[in-house]
Amino acid sequence: MAASSSFSWLPCVFLLFSLLLEVFARPSQPIITPPSGRVDSGAMATFTCQASKFHSEDITVTWTKNQNQIEALPPTITPGKKNTYHMESTVQVLLTEKDIDSTLACQIEHSILSESPIQQSFDLGDVLRVAPQVTVETSLSSPIPLDHSVKLTCIVNNFYPNDIKVAWWRSDYRNFTQRAGHGDLNVDGTFSLRLLLSTRKSRRSMTNYTCQVIHDSQSPVYVSRVLKFEMQPEENGNVCFIESGLFLLSNHGLWIGFLLGKIVTALLLLCLFLSKSASRNASTQKPKGLAK
Repeated sequence: MAASSSFSWLPCVFLLFSLLLEVFARPSQPIITPPSGRVDSGAMATFTCQASKFHSEDITVTWTKNQNQIEALPPTITPGKKNTYHMESTVQVLLTEKDIDSTLACQIEHSILSESPIQQSFDLGDVLRVAPQVTVETSLSSPIPLDHSVKLTCIVNNFYPNDIKVAWWRSDYRNFTQRAGHGDLNVDGTFSLRLLLSTRKSRRSMTNYTCQVIHDSQSPVYVSRVLKFEMQPEENGNVCFIESGLFLLSNHGLWIGFLLGKIVTALLLLCLFLSKSASRNASTQKPKGLAK
């Protein structure tokens, strides 16, 4: 009888032990949910921190960025399974170019965690995107002398992450050269890249060259430069060349000298012609006294 009486207490003891385990059990490790895609520098990014298995609603959540506390909305606490509670907290963070190496942390305090709060961190560089700064430089300024080689450099600076495609295009939509992949690492954690194009023209023309940049699967960025190729003046300021059968002179004095030379030549030829004509007439005429 005594044995059966002692066994009747076992379910009660087991139930009490299970309740004690639930009360003093540690909550689950927090989970930070970032934005679904990358966020541009200068925009707000929303992060959510979740944890469960709290035995009471006495929950305190603290968000920090690089160990500095930031403001967040009050946490939302809802009933969970087996008389426990679920916590969810949301914070918005303004991302900047300096956040490539920044760390966001969600820290949770509870009565059962008085000595060791639970915490989860997230690297902001995993969602940050810094758009590239694109410029084009040329080794010579327009107009470019004919048959002279000119170098165009597409400079792509300060982009993040290191996912870039750069290409040179001409006005006739001809693709000259392209480079895809990785740039060089900068001190601030961003990347830079240069793509060089060398070209020359043997005929006068005006050509548009465009550098196309596609960063992190975003819409392309285009930067163009128009180059004019033509014959350059000589050091004395004169340009003398034959094109399309025309003789071109850029100096008015040369024009006048050229015309005067033509006039003098014409006069000399006229005098020579008249002189020969007079001599021919004189030889054909006989004196009257010699006639029979």
